[in-house]
Amino acid sequence: MELDPATGTAIVYDNGGGSFGALAAVDTVSGKLLWKIEGSDDLCGIADGRVYLRANDQLAVLDARTKRQMRFDAQDTDCPEVLPGVLMYTDEEQQNTTDTYQYRIATP
Repeated sequence: MELDPATGTAIVYDNGGGSFGALAAVDTVSGKLLWKIEGSDDLCGIADGRVYLRANDQLAVLDARTKRQMRFDAQDTDCPEVLPGVLMYTDEEQQNTTDTYQYRIATP
């Protein structure tokens, strides 16, 4: 479970024991289930009111409270490290070399 303080939403992920699992959002004040996705891929993280996950080997970005898809990027196939205001990708294709870059996330 990850908590998004920007929205008061808890994102709960169950990877299904190695197979496709489920991803859900819960309002932390009321305890109400906001939304749920069955058979979701990898949860990358949450920040700034957004949920980042891999779906069909692409990066999907959802609004944490509404599940509205904000972005779907066919070029970003790896999970970034998700931090408030920043996504960081690490390229480890070259042996013994790690190239890390980042870009800003626009606020919702």
